[in-house]
Amino acid sequence: MLAIKSPSSKYPCFICRVVDNQLTTRGESRRYPFETTEYSLIQPAATPLFYTHPSHLVPLPLHVFLGLCNRILSHTFTRYFPSQQLTDTMKQIKTIHTAHGGGRSGYQDLNGKELEKLLNRNILLPMIDQLKEVRVKENGNPIIIKHEKIKSNLIKCIEWMKSLQHFLLSSRSFDESEIDSFELLVHQIISDWVKITHTSVTPKVHMLLHCVEFMRTHHALGRYAESQLEHCHSVVNQLLSNNHKNFISDEAERLRRCLADIALRRIQSHI
Repeated sequence: MLAIKSPSSKYPCFICRVVDNQLTTRGESRRYPFETTEYSLIQPAATPLFYTHPSHLVPLPLHVFLGLCNRILSHTFTRYFPSQQLTDTMKQIKTIHTAHGGGRSGYQDLNGKELEKLLNRNILLPMIDQLKEVRVKENGNPIIIKHEKIKSNLIKCIEWMKSLQHFLLSSRSFDESEIDSFELLVHQIISDWVKITHTSVTPKVHMLLHCVEFMRTHHALGRYAESQLEHCHSVVNQLLSNNHKNFISDEAERLRRCLADIALRRIQSHI
């Protein structure tokens, strides 16, 4: 497996070698040794950290969910609502982060729990109902969009977010008919993404294709998600801030001691 430089790279997917301007399709699976001359010329010194079959790679369902939902909020909803109105609305579901966390984020950076509250409480629906016609710029020209069209697009976005929450984060197993429904949803999102959200197709939109493949093989996504790994960030940050400040000049030793603390907590029940 290779460490991908960034989502803006020529080949942004870590599972397949799709080109950045063809993200609505699935590319050829990555493999080692690389046989594609074009790829070798772009990255001639690419040495895998380790090798595994692409079907064993979890397509990061939590990051896909967070990325797509936050992109809809920060790009699509801001097209029709003032930023201050969105910020005031998001105060209803924002959590207060601890000192060792990342601090209070902007409304466009909601975490999983905050997005869950946003969707379960239907907080956005009253805003949509109150919206009248909106003047926006289309290809540099000002146009007026009627409420009915705006409402249809925004309701569709909310339906997408709720469906993605169900399929990407649920830890239960899905049967074939449910996986078929998920595949239909993914194809709809990919085909209508630009028209509904007014944003470009991103690598996380492309990753939905791999989510379908993974679910076809393993019949679940949420139980293999990176949630547990993300939880470790908070634990390590708390240990760094509260337990090992006496080694502030030796970051390696601080991290070693944090790792030792976490390991001891894990094995305490087995001693």
